Order: sequence, then structure tokens, then C-alpha cells
Amino acid sequence: MNPTESLKDLQKAELEAAVALNQVLFRGYEQLTQLQMQTMRLMAQQAAQTLQSAVGKGEVPSAPGADWADAARAGGENVMSYVEKFGQIASATQAEMTEILQSRLERLQNSLHDSLGQNASAAAPAGVEPMQALLQSTMNWTTQALNTLQDTQQQAVRLMSAQAPKPTAAASRTSASSAARRK
Repeated sequence: MNPTESLKDLQKAELEAAVALNQVLFRGYEQLTQLQMQTMRLMAQQAAQTLQSAVGKGEVPSAPGADWADAARAGGENVMSYVEKFGQIASATQAEMTEILQSRLERLQNSLHDSLGQNASAAAPAGVEPMQALLQSTMNWTTQALNTLQDTQQQAVRLMSAQAPKPTAAASRTSASSAARRK
């Protein structure tokens, strides 16, 4: 293949990858913005309902009652749901970005490997072999580092998902015990 054609193909692939990465970032941002708006709307509606219920019963809004404990519990559940969904969106976005970046890295490695192979076979100057080996070693290390980073990110997401239900259950127990003490 002509080196000029190879360079054009590589540039085209890199441009497509950059556009794909941009789309992933905007899609993730849009999902997070929608999540925030939904959560704020839900919490505002619940607060309004609690306040209307308290006023309808003739309670002073500053006096703690069963409605306020329920509202606090619902608010805590909303926050935990928000955190869980936020983690899912962020994880999915990062996984897509990692996939795109990894394909770019592989393409770059293949291009460099092909280029080094062509240069080595075509009257390369003496003493260039150590530099070629160093470059190949660096590319291998970069690939391993990216794989390790991706594995670590996946483990962190699994750990966060495993821990998310526990605070919700603890908040439910706390609000139930405080409601029982008031009775």
C-alpha cells in the first residue's frame, strides 16, 4: 500500500474516532443532565406534597411529624437512586470512551508496527534496532496500562454497585426507628 494512502486512511480513522468520542461525551452529558432534572423535579414535588399534607392537617411546618420522617426517608432514597443511576451513566460513558480510545491505540500500534517493519526491511541505518525495540516496548506498556486502568474502573463500578443498596437500607432502618421512638 502506498504510504500516502495509508496515512490518509489513518487520518480518516482518527477523525471518525474523534467524532465518535465527541458523540459519546455529549450523550453522557445529556443523560446526566436529564437525570439531574428528573431528580430535582421529583424532590420538589415530594417536598410540596409533604408541605401541603402538613398544612392540610393543621400542623406547623417546623414541627416534626410522621410526614416529615417519610419525606426525609423518600429524599434519602431519591439521593441513593440518583447516585446509583449517575454511576451507571458515568460507567457506561467511560466504557464506551475506553473502547474508542483502545481501538485508536491499537490502530496506532499497528500503523507504527507496519511503519517500523517497512523501515527495517528498507535499508535502515545501523543501530536503529534498540530504538525500535524501545518503541515497541513502550507501546506494549501503554496497552497494558490501559487494560489495567479499564479493569480497575470495572472493579470500582462493581464495588460501588454492591455498596449502593446498603446505605438505602440503613436510611430506611434509621427513619423507621425514629418514627417508632416518636410514638
